[in-house]
Amino acid sequence: MEGGLEKIANLEYSMVRTREETTEETKGKAPVFTVPLENIENLREGENAHFEARITPADDPKLKVEWYWNGRPLKAGSRFRTFCDFGFVILEISPVYPEDSGEYSCRAINEYGEAVTTATMKIQGKRSIIMESQLPKGMEGTIDRIAELEGLGSRSTEFVPDDDTGKPPEFITSPFDMVIGENALAHFECRLQPINDPSMRVDWFHNGKALWAGSRIKTINDFGFVILEIAGCYQRDSGLYTCKATNKHGEATVSCKLQVKGRQGIVMEPQLPSNFRTGTESLQKLEETMHKREELVTEDEQPNPPKFTEEIKDNLDVPEGGPIHFDCRVEPVGDPTMRIEWFYNGHVMATGSRVHQLNDFGFIALDVDYIYARDSGEYTCRATNKWGTATTSAKVTCKGKHNIVYESQLPEGMTSEKLKELERGRIPEAPKVVEEVFGPPKFTTQITSVTVDEAEAVRFECQVEPKTDPSLRVEWYRNGKPLPSGHRYRNIFDMGFVSLDILYVYGEDSGEYVCRAINNYGEDRTRATVSCKKLPTILLQNQVPRGMKRSDALTQMEATIKKYTSEVHLTEDDLFDPDRKQPPRFVTQIKEQLTLTEMAVTKFECQLAPVGDPNMKVEWFFNGKPLLHKNRFQPIYDFGYVAMNFGWVYPEDSGEYVCRATNLYGKDETRAIIKVSGKPGIVYDSQLPAHMQSIDRIREMEASWQVVPDEVDPDAKPRTKPVFVSKLEPQTVEEGDPARFCVRVTGHPRPRVMWLINGHTVVHGSRYKLTNDGMFHLDVPKTRQYDTGKVEVIARNSVGESIATTELKVVARSDDYRNVLKNSPRPWYDYELAAYQKERQENELEKVFDERKQVLSEQSSHTLKGVEHLKPKQYKPPTPDWQQNVKAKKSEDYYNKLQTLETEQLLKETNLRRDTHQYAIPGEKVVSSSQAKGMAQSYEENLQEKTSTTEVQAAPPKGIAQPSESSVHGREVHMNKQQQVQKEIQGDLEITRKITATETTEVEHKGTIQERVVQGPVKPAKAPVFTKKIQPCRVFENEQAKFEVEFEGEPNPTVKWYRESFPIQNSPDLQIHTFSGKSILIIRQVFVEDSAVFSCVAENRGGTAKCSANLVVEERRRAGKGGIQPPSFVTTIQSTTVATGQLARFDAKVTGTRPLDVYWLKNGMKIQPSIKFKMLEEDSVHTLLIIEPFAEDSGRYECVAVNAAGEARCDGDCIVQSPSKPEKPTTPGSEKAPHIVEQLKSQTVEEGSKVIFRCRVDGKPTPTARWMRGENFVKPSRYFQMSRQGEYYQLVISEAFPEDEGTYKCVAENKLGSIQTSAQLKVRPIENLDAPPTITALKDVSVTEGMPAQFKTTVTGKVKATSVQWFREGQLIPETPDFQMIFDGNSAVLLIGTTYEEDSGIFTVRVTSSTGQVESSAKLTVKSKD
Repeated sequence: MEGGLEKIANLEYSMVRTREETTEETKGKAPVFTVPLENIENLREGENAHFEARITPADDPKLKVEWYWNGRPLKAGSRFRTFCDFGFVILEISPVYPEDSGEYSCRAINEYGEAVTTATMKIQGKRSIIMESQLPKGMEGTIDRIAELEGLGSRSTEFVPDDDTGKPPEFITSPFDMVIGENALAHFECRLQPINDPSMRVDWFHNGKALWAGSRIKTINDFGFVILEIAGCYQRDSGLYTCKATNKHGEATVSCKLQVKGRQGIVMEPQLPSNFRTGTESLQKLEETMHKREELVTEDEQPNPPKFTEEIKDNLDVPEGGPIHFDCRVEPVGDPTMRIEWFYNGHVMATGSRVHQLNDFGFIALDVDYIYARDSGEYTCRATNKWGTATTSAKVTCKGKHNIVYESQLPEGMTSEKLKELERGRIPEAPKVVEEVFGPPKFTTQITSVTVDEAEAVRFECQVEPKTDPSLRVEWYRNGKPLPSGHRYRNIFDMGFVSLDILYVYGEDSGEYVCRAINNYGEDRTRATVSCKKLPTILLQNQVPRGMKRSDALTQMEATIKKYTSEVHLTEDDLFDPDRKQPPRFVTQIKEQLTLTEMAVTKFECQLAPVGDPNMKVEWFFNGKPLLHKNRFQPIYDFGYVAMNFGWVYPEDSGEYVCRATNLYGKDETRAIIKVSGKPGIVYDSQLPAHMQSIDRIREMEASWQVVPDEVDPDAKPRTKPVFVSKLEPQTVEEGDPARFCVRVTGHPRPRVMWLINGHTVVHGSRYKLTNDGMFHLDVPKTRQYDTGKVEVIARNSVGESIATTELKVVARSDDYRNVLKNSPRPWYDYELAAYQKERQENELEKVFDERKQVLSEQSSHTLKGVEHLKPKQYKPPTPDWQQNVKAKKSEDYYNKLQTLETEQLLKETNLRRDTHQYAIPGEKVVSSSQAKGMAQSYEENLQEKTSTTEVQAAPPKGIAQPSESSVHGREVHMNKQQQVQKEIQGDLEITRKITATETTEVEHKGTIQERVVQGPVKPAKAPVFTKKIQPCRVFENEQAKFEVEFEGEPNPTVKWYRESFPIQNSPDLQIHTFSGKSILIIRQVFVEDSAVFSCVAENRGGTAKCSANLVVEERRRAGKGGIQPPSFVTTIQSTTVATGQLARFDAKVTGTRPLDVYWLKNGMKIQPSIKFKMLEEDSVHTLLIIEPFAEDSGRYECVAVNAAGEARCDGDCIVQSPSKPEKPTTPGSEKAPHIVEQLKSQTVEEGSKVIFRCRVDGKPTPTARWMRGENFVKPSRYFQMSRQGEYYQLVISEAFPEDEGTYKCVAENKLGSIQTSAQLKVRPIENLDAPPTITALKDVSVTEGMPAQFKTTVTGKVKATSVQWFREGQLIPETPDFQMIFDGNSAVLLIGTTYEEDSGIFTVRVTSSTGQVESSAKLTVKSKD
């Protein structure tokens, strides 16, 4: 706004010019804080601080506001945000730290004076560092000594010799050179004087460089001693170490050498001391030393037997799995002969991982981490020394858990001894072995020496006797060491035949090989040598045989390439010639492949020149990165032929591939793209060969298995009810983390298990996972806030049922630090906020002057001069060409009259409904956000009227004001149905779906006003009002959902969000962003189970406003053949009614795999684009515009979307209301007065129903009709629609209410006369709307086991049922393949696919609607097969 300040000054001057008495008062005012700053106490570190004050004058452009902290100007920073506008002064600090505590002052200055307000803030810091001493009591002075030794404190000067002052450093002793082994400790020590020189500095150097500090290096300089210790020395630590001492009088150095001898990687020698010949001797000597007891008693020692000063105490009623603890004290302390022993029920207590013992300075303790019932009994501690023994005892009792089965689970008649005997089997008798005497081994044939080239194979063979000796073994040695094991060495020893195969040899395999044969009687050896000639690692020489001509090389090249492809594009010029310096050149390029399917075989191939270049390097890249080696990829580079073979491809292989060739003279590239379409993850088609009837045979076999046996097995397991043998543990998790519950259930027949969370049945899907692997698991991969509550698991079979319950608690994440980050990135909603604030600032000026003009006009009896030009700001958006053409055809006066007529009718109906408190506007009346705005305005006016009435009645005669209260309640409900028909093609199958989605929006306002007469200024209160209501949201699974509202209120309302009745807290998954006048709820990732009603509640002291809408999460259907998704309408077209000449518009949003063909139909005929019909598309939203429609354009319009996978359709009606037309002049002889052919008929309807009054009138010229209610004319509006078709005249009331009752007349007249007909309309209040729905009674069903069963009921009622539930014996039945539930609005059916005998019982259906619920029950009898 350029020149905005001058405009403000001129406008203000023109407004106050007529009131001279106020001129002197507004000349100059010093700033005054009407509301001071408030102190902030007990704020924790990391939270947000908010200071707020109010100041006058609010419109002083020269007012300057400054902030101070502890008397100093507040520094600018990312954590500090200030605001000064409209009389509000705000300081926000986010986050706060303890150092922010102090006094904050706000100083306001203008040219007339200044004002200051002050407040204090105290921040409680988080104790991350413990500053207090952790030393035990009695050692408080030790910290000073430690500080003195470390050089942090003041040194004692009483030991400083006077004669040492002023001397340069001098080393009295020098460190010794050291030779140590690797990983040993190196210790260098020397002495230095003067001792207590505070300016002394000691540095160590290694090979002339400063010694690095580290965990292995420790230096000491204290009391004249200089020490260097290096722990865990390595070979790299060897070298010269120098110590340099420096003070202000000079310096001195001393050096020493360190040599570290490295060790082998593996120590092969024994590590026993030299005086121990074997490990057994060392263990014996150690045990003798540790357990040696002195038998001689010193004469001067006094007998002192053990004595317990404190006894151990009993541990009673300890739950199984809990810990137990014993502790006691014994004297004498420090007796080396004292031995402590523990006993359990008189036996020495066994040690284990559960048991921990302690004996230290006379304190004895025994801890058992967890106990079992068998651990109950008496525990005894015995202390023994050379003078005597003492004992102390205590008892332990354990309460066992009842969920552990101690009884044997073996079948009847089977015992553990019998089972062991069966497992052991028969023990065969040991055959008698006759020992045979063999002689020493002898090689009958010898191994022979060989000489081979590298990579060739070597084989040694020989024979040895005696070949039948079982103790004979063969060993191989190379160069005196055992031959290492590996895949290259394969040796055989079978029936005296010995062989060794080396698959391929290296140069290091050369040497002497020895084969050694050993048995119990001796040994024999045979020897041979292997000589291996090494080959160069890389062959850089040309491999073309000498003397080969270029023609021969060309022939060999062509023969090689023809092995792979039939076309040869390389010529003789493409052969490698070192003198030509040829750079790489791709003679042919690799080709793109865009139609591949998953698991297909493909390859890239090209031809590269020069051929035979030894320095040529070929590389492959995928999407700019080197192609990783996989067993699916096989690269080829052979005589100029370059290829990459793909064994099979996946969709993730789609992308750009580059083949790059490089040599000494340059490089070249060729590139191509692969696109791979995926196959469905699950194969639904039969995999049996064609014409194979095996599936029928399989079904016959399965049917034969289900036949009940004629005789009952006597060893059959008895029938038992379900029992939970493991406890269901409660869970406390952070939001977004997984939660898991698992139970184990026993019972016969095998029970069925059902899970419930907060009373709702859990169904297996993307939000909840139900698995059974012997134990039943409920997994919640990603928890939400509203998962908090009760978790139940029900196990049921034909014998009975069991229920286990626990709690799930979902807490806020502890690692969400977004609100305390100093340099956090700017959130996305700041951009929306900036745009919103910019728009508000642009409009705020006009809004202020509009309000001021209205106030001044009400206060003044005459017209203000200079104010006439203050009009609301008008925005003129750009007008399309087609709209300009329409406006050019109609005069401006026509549109003004039409707008005035509609506005008057709308105001009349609004006031009528407001007077009778009929704020419910159901159905199609709520068509845009303007309706909510109009209702909010009506609600505010009603508040003002109630307030003024209450003030008059509240004044008591004695002058003492008593509190009074008034309230206003408004509610608005909007229901929108979106219907579409989808057709999906899957092969030869066509699937048709009829989809109806219902979107519900609800806005509710509650205002409560309490008045009390007080002295002084009173802050105004304005109840919250939603200026932009919440809109229903329909999204697909795993997408983001967003709800947004805008509101007004004074003071600023607090906003809360709810899912059903559960309050939503701000979290990473459920983000709530609330700022001035606007609040947004974002659900980052939604699932089908998240579908529910979400509500926003705004509340302040003036009242409460509530706005609700439903979230519908649709499951993504599996893509059709080739990954193609059929079309689906996200938003369908809606019926519309327009006047002749006004614009009619249909919008539909469609999704699906492109290309999509979208076209429009009218009454089944395709619409072609023309001047009247315009078709637009933007962001998948398809729009049909009907420009300047007439009555003949009325009809049913349909939008059709088609692609290769199917089609989708949605339709709506367009009604064009035609105004009355002037009649043509008629022939004088044929004219006649109006005559009623068909009278109006009286009607009685229910509230909210549609009413149509119709009559037939004949006359010439054609009569014009006027409709009246009582003595008042009925004006056309969106609720009252008049039309004429030929001789028929009709009045349509879209929704009738009790105030619409009365006598309706149709007055038809022409120039020859007039006539009228009338009828009565009566509207019955919807008294029975609160009645619950009615259903037909269920009938008992009796079937044979294995047959299907069906229960059916018909639902009727004024209000549509919202849910249908089925129960068996009072327990909810989840929908499974065995139990299928169908509800189409009128009929509810339960289908049981296969019945079992345990399914018998009472089945109940419960139908619920918004007005109540009703139930009906019947009995199912399943007869067993005889």
